[in-house]
Amino acid sequence: MTYFCTYCSARKDKREGLLPAIERYKDERINHIYDGAMAIGVGFLILSGEYGLIRSKDKIPYYDHRLMAEEVEAIARKMVQQLKRLHATQIVYFTESLEKDRQVGPYLRAIQIACDRASVALSVFNI
Repeated sequence: MTYFCTYCSARKDKREGLLPAIERYKDERINHIYDGAMAIGVGFLILSGEYGLIRSKDKIPYYDHRLMAEEVEAIARKMVQQLKRLHATQIVYFTESLEKDRQVGPYLRAIQIACDRASVALSVFNI
């Protein structure tokens, strides 16, 4: 199965309790990529520095965590298992360029490692 994927956002709905990920994250980039995935009928995932790969409907609490370089290996291991459970065959990953935002580097590295280890095709597009 093919999935569009992008990284999470620091801007979040701070309400208590669990919210679907698509409601928790308050970012135009995430919503735009989600809308594109829905329009062409592919899956959609958000790469969270806290939870790994989450679907738009997965309910998550508020959290504040940015993926750091030293955490990439651990989250990549988790993501390999998630990719297998999702029966992913292709990930189309949308990201800011590293030149524009150095903070996206660990997210990009994690998805690269996870896809490689899970034998999932990866295409990366800078937005």
